Amino acid sequence: MQTSSYSSNTLVYNWFEDVRALETRLKDFQRKQKNSDLKVSHTRKTFYNLFKELPFIQKGRYVKFGQTVQIVTPFTPGPNGKLGLTLCGTVTEKDIDEYGHFSDQSLVNVSPVSRPYMKNLFKILPCKGSQQKEGDDIRYGDEFLIATTGSWSGKPLYVRSDPPSAMSPGNDLNHGVVTFTSKEDSYCQWKSLYENRDEREAMETHPIEPSTRMMIKQVMTNKSLSAEPTLWYQTFFGPEADVSVHDYQTPKRTDSVNSIWMFVTQEKRDSDRNPINDGCETINE
Repeated sequence: MQTSSYSSNTLVYNWFEDVRALETRLKDFQRKQKNSDLKVSHTRKTFYNLFKELPFIQKGRYVKFGQTVQIVTPFTPGPNGKLGLTLCGTVTEKDIDEYGHFSDQSLVNVSPVSRPYMKNLFKILPCKGSQQKEGDDIRYGDEFLIATTGSWSGKPLYVRSDPPSAMSPGNDLNHGVVTFTSKEDSYCQWKSLYENRDEREAMETHPIEPSTRMMIKQVMTNKSLSAEPTLWYQTFFGPEADVSVHDYQTPKRTDSVNSIWMFVTQEKRDSDRNPINDGCETINE
């Protein structure tokens, strides 16, 4: 066994540079701590912003433009097998470090967490140039925007999806990825259709009641907003699944449960306060 030929009091190699580097790191840490710029500070800020509870009260018989809602797919299984997933935003490491909130290109997912927070509450807004205004009933066939209730800039971000292409790749199944954007365009526009195809035409222009099953279609592509419960992954907030713009159908050519949604306008008391759940189930395309 090789032993050192130096005494314990001898300074070897580039000891002076090591000491200076340690002092620099310590000063950098103290500066970041003073300015709340440590990773732990960014993490706390993000949790505070996105898990802030907001007033969530049903207003009248029908869902209205400007109303805060949760958008829930009621029959899609979560990681623990429980049915029902809630549309939500999620953040990247860059979002956490730079914004502490949603930003342009933050992803839209579904989560088993059903308790209403800023993370999973949205406003249904009229499109620019439309005849609808905030306070009007939303009707089947009306075009609308799905907007966040908050962002790093304080202005709403809109749910958007580009068709898969070389410039805008899809998800692992090559389906259109759903993200947030600060700029309203035609790919931010959505419309709702009554779930039952046989009654869909008769229900056109009928006001939408809360917790009524429906399809949500992207106006530009006429494809469905769909949960992707085969694509679960671990996020900053626990397990979440992808959301895409894609038409899923059952073997009988009926619409898949993964494309069925509801506007929920009041909280259902639930013990689900913890965003950590396990497992997932699969679907057929």
